[in-house]
Amino acid sequence: ARFYQLDAFPNGCQSDECNNGLDALKWLNGAPYTPYAETNEGQATLFTYIIAVFIKLFGQNVQTMRMVSALMGTLTVLAFFFLAQELYGQRLALLTAVLVAADRWHITFSRIVYELIMMPLALALQTLFLVKALKTGRRRWWGLAGLMLALGMNTYTAYRVVPAFVAIYFVYWLFQFSARDGLLA
Repeated sequence: ARFYQLDAFPNGCQSDECNNGLDALKWLNGAPYTPYAETNEGQATLFTYIIAVFIKLFGQNVQTMRMVSALMGTLTVLAFFFLAQELYGQRLALLTAVLVAADRWHITFSRIVYELIMMPLALALQTLFLVKALKTGRRRWWGLAGLMLALGMNTYTAYRVVPAFVAIYFVYWLFQFSARDGLLA
């Protein structure tokens, strides 16, 4: 559903999609790196840099740009599977993956060239790595969780609220840990 006839459905190239493609072409033609672009009333640029790589590899057309979104959408289904598996086990992980894979909103945004499609992927991976870090205490999971937080900040503007939620969770976690071990007396 995410890759089927990307060149035909949806029809044409809508203005935000075209703006993302134009930014990718600017960077392919030597424009300096910037983490933020004024395009589409302002946006993070990771998505358009990935589009630039795809244009370089597969050619300059709408289908190539939409392949980036379709790939991100597909990877999101996998990320949700692994997150749900970590939290709830194999059976609920399969159900979760099926629900995300069949979600109309997610399929739609997996077929158009909007940077928004990267946010659920980054958030699912960040949460997965954070859960693994909290369970195991291993540094690699903490590092990957931090890396995903940083990458997530470069996916979509709304991701800016995520660090606040992470901070609130850590305060909660510290209080739970301290209360459990009798450190709060």
